[in-house]
Amino acid sequence: MDHWFYPQVEHARLLRVVRKYLNLFPGGVIEFMCHAGYVDDDLREVSHHVEARQDEMNLFCSPELRTQLSGMGIELKTMAQFAQESVGIAGGQVWE
Repeated sequence: MDHWFYPQVEHARLLRVVRKYLNLFPGGVIEFMCHAGYVDDDLREVSHHVEARQDEMNLFCSPELRTQLSGMGIELKTMAQFAQESVGIAGGQVWE
């Protein structure tokens, strides 16, 4: 995906981008990459991208987003689930 949501991801904008890619690649795969995490003092010491991590965690774990994505026909999977189901595709390579 070619979209960057800095300084923070926004729910409505994320859904617009998803709809765009669903129209461009119906039945395809959309991969979300984020730096979600819980903010604590240790994280603050090693990263400048801190508060947005909690925002991403809240958004990507929200039941509302899951419901909306499901309503768009999107099935959420982990990379491990996707890789296991994709064996035989592209030479069956699986990365862990």
